Amino acid sequence: MRTEACIAGDRPILRVRALRKIYPSRGLFRDDRDVTAVDGVSLVLSRGRTLALVGESGCGKSTLARCVVRLEEFNSGEIRFQGADLLALRGEELRRARRRIQLIFQEPLEALNPRFSALDVVIEPLIISRDVGRREAIDRAQRVMELVGLPAARGSRLVQEFSGGQKQRLALARALITDPAVLIFDEALSGLDLSVQAQMVNLLLDLQATSKLAYLFISHDLRLVQALADEVAVMKDGVIVESGTVTDVFRNPQHGYTQKLFSTIPRKGIASLSEMAIKN
Repeated sequence: MRTEACIAGDRPILRVRALRKIYPSRGLFRDDRDVTAVDGVSLVLSRGRTLALVGESGCGKSTLARCVVRLEEFNSGEIRFQGADLLALRGEELRRARRRIQLIFQEPLEALNPRFSALDVVIEPLIISRDVGRREAIDRAQRVMELVGLPAARGSRLVQEFSGGQKQRLALARALITDPAVLIFDEALSGLDLSVQAQMVNLLLDLQATSKLAYLFISHDLRLVQALADEVAVMKDGVIVESGTVTDVFRNPQHGYTQKLFSTIPRKGIASLSEMAIKN
């Protein structure tokens, strides 16, 4: 049983070592204590592979994701992206690295302004970065919208006019337009119905096959993990208690917490999602 999540294969594109994130006590009550949200987590991710991070709500999964993209600073540890120390990067170097690591949230409206048109929310990262002119940004946005299954002709529609699944595709298009190497999904498919989840799984697998994208897939939905991931790491109280290939961990979980967590899996649900992902 390993407690460091690692995917073998190509040279690692993302490496996290001994990451710790502590939220200090606010001191309102005498028994208030600091909260260690992430406690010495290490993981390695290679191009073209998917590592799933699972665990109950509050175990530190989302905090880890925010630390990796530097939305939150961490107390100790190291994050290396393409060999570079993310903590040491400043200015333009940090901005370039952030464009190559994209975080997609469970609620797409955390990243999408509902009053913007679909085209405007997709091109916004390029306009902000000033890497390209508006005409080129629009052309690129139209291509990436088509790539995620949204006709470019719908680009003039407001975000609020799209369905939940379509909004999540827009969020994916917005992330892809910066040409990322790593996508981090923080419960990004959990709120979708089964058929839309299956469509998104197919889409993500196709994108990974053609572009060698690396995915860190954070989810409490073990059906999705089995359908999408190569390896799984189980997190409890800020610590990875077990990791391995999806096949090995699902068939023979070793840690008591993993066994308890996996005992709740609806077997029919897993089968139906896997079958739909193949059929759709």
